[in-house]
Amino acid sequence: MKILGKMILGLSALMFGSSIFAACTTQHDGAVEGEFESDGTSTEIALDSSASNCSGWGEFYAYVYVDGGSGEPLGSWPGKAMNAAGDGIYSLSMDALGEGLTYKLIYNNNAGSQFDVGSFVKGDSKIFNASGDWTEWHWTNTPDENPQTEPEGGNKTEPENPPAEPEPSEQNIVLPGYLRGGDGIGGDSKPLTFTDIEDGKIAVYTWKAAASGWGEGDGNIAFKITEYGDWNQHEGSTAYGGVTWSGSLNRTQIAVGSGFVELKKCMTDEEAVASDNIIGTGFTVGNNYTMTIKVSANGTVYLKIAEAE
Repeated sequence: MKILGKMILGLSALMFGSSIFAACTTQHDGAVEGEFESDGTSTEIALDSSASNCSGWGEFYAYVYVDGGSGEPLGSWPGKAMNAAGDGIYSLSMDALGEGLTYKLIYNNNAGSQFDVGSFVKGDSKIFNASGDWTEWHWTNTPDENPQTEPEGGNKTEPENPPAEPEPSEQNIVLPGYLRGGDGIGGDSKPLTFTDIEDGKIAVYTWKAAASGWGEGDGNIAFKITEYGDWNQHEGSTAYGGVTWSGSLNRTQIAVGSGFVELKKCMTDEEAVASDNIIGTGFTVGNNYTMTIKVSANGTVYLKIAEAE
């Protein structure tokens, strides 16, 4: 219905004269005609492919149109194919958008599936994340209310002692302490030992897969990562007051060989219960597997599962 409505709006613009049409029309290569040429301001849109809205998609396209106008900065439907940015993120940058315009975004797979994402303006950097939120990504678009002006002669005045960028403190980073997963991972509570790497810390656990009553059928196991030794942070448990790391969605699935996946940091028992277990898929009973837990320099926890060599 959105596309049909935009077609009707475009025809109406033609009826009212070429000047209106020219002000809103965009070229299909993403460059906007006339006054909307690139001024070096970059705008980013992104999608986390682990979001439930795009489950099972093989391709990721972005279609953008001017809210209340007929401009299509990324071309006509289905728009433009997005670029893989790593860790399941797909993104696009746009350098030629109009000031004062609001843009609407639809993500689709060019195969019949689509969903409305939200709106953005020139200079935004936003992502549709794994939790289904349309939120800030690399930067926040906050216009400078008091822009600095250059003195005569073109020499900018720099502060004598600019403030230093704050460094992440290891004291503020919480490391996972235990892998919880029962017979499927060779025991109910396995302690984790981390070693330093260039960009953080890493722990590796290897085990032989067994039939598990904690999974969701043959070839699956259920597990969590915890700061302390208990399953959740129930009051009175050994994990009370600690942290649990689980999936971003309820019973998030991580397949053997799928690469690193970012885990959700659950600070309360309610969050941990809502996220529930992580479900590892693709296991064969009797085969050896390796689970790698990586903690980045800013404290984000990632996990991957692979068949042991």
